[in-house]
Amino acid sequence: MGIAIAGLLLFGLPTANAVPTLTISDGVNPTVIVADGSTTAGAVDQNSLGGAVTWIGSIGVWFLNVDTGITKPQIGSATQPMMDLNFVDASSGGPGATLTLTWTDSGFTVPAGAASIGAAIGGITMGTVTYQTLVNGSVITSQSFTPGSVLTFGGSTQGNLINGLSSGDIVTQIITIQHAAPGTSSGDSSLSVPDGGVTAMLLGVVLLGVDGLRRKLQK
Repeated sequence: MGIAIAGLLLFGLPTANAVPTLTISDGVNPTVIVADGSTTAGAVDQNSLGGAVTWIGSIGVWFLNVDTGITKPQIGSATQPMMDLNFVDASSGGPGATLTLTWTDSGFTVPAGAASIGAAIGGITMGTVTYQTLVNGSVITSQSFTPGSVLTFGGSTQGNLINGLSSGDIVTQIITIQHAAPGTSSGDSSLSVPDGGVTAMLLGVVLLGVDGLRRKLQK
């Protein structure tokens, strides 16, 4: 929780109804902030679709990164929120090799009373992966994985949204990756509101792909 909130304070919460934004930080070098459609040098959105942001680049010891955030109108809608964060990140490792990916959007409206966030993640890591979902900086769901020699990880969870969502609320996905040694982490995370039915389905698809990759690695 501390990492997530500290990260949000570092990046700065987006303003209400701001454009979807993907940020990448290693805690040492200047944070890369990629807004939907950005053409800023070093923070170019490589995805031409609205509601989808892709960043390809390097930051510190993280020499290869291909990270993509997806939101409305590509998936979900303003009244049925869905967000997805896909990542492939390789580093030379070492003490303090930490990468934080933050994907934010707003403009969602969900009635209070029966809403919940369903969050799911699956992938392969040679380190530790933490996945959190937040609303206005408050942690709704949190999952941590340290697979060790098995490499694959995955899980799903739900969190309540007592007040629902209004258009000014900031919905955030945060993935934190740590590598103590050279390695790669890759995977996909998703959230949906008002329930986790869709994310559970997406997790199944993700884990099928992960299992196939694991089999290849074993061979």
